[in-house]
Amino acid sequence: LGLQDRWLRRLQAEPGIEAPSGTEAGALLLCEPAGPVYTAGLRGGLTPEETARLRALGAEESAVEGTSHPTA
Repeated sequence: LGLQDRWLRRLQAEPGIEAPSGTEAGALLLCEPAGPVYTAGLRGGLTPEETARLRALGAEESAVEGTSHPTA
């Protein structure tokens, strides 16, 4: 989120071309993670063995907002 905040401040500080009346211009910030991303879907999720294997490979586990399942 820090990167997103810095880019937003940068975009807001730069004068730009005004959007035509009735429309709104926007920006899309795409970030590529430094390493692989593994996700566990809502149907099934990861087995304890799969979770252990991914952790052994250096994967971290984090919950994703709006779901009840972690993402590895």
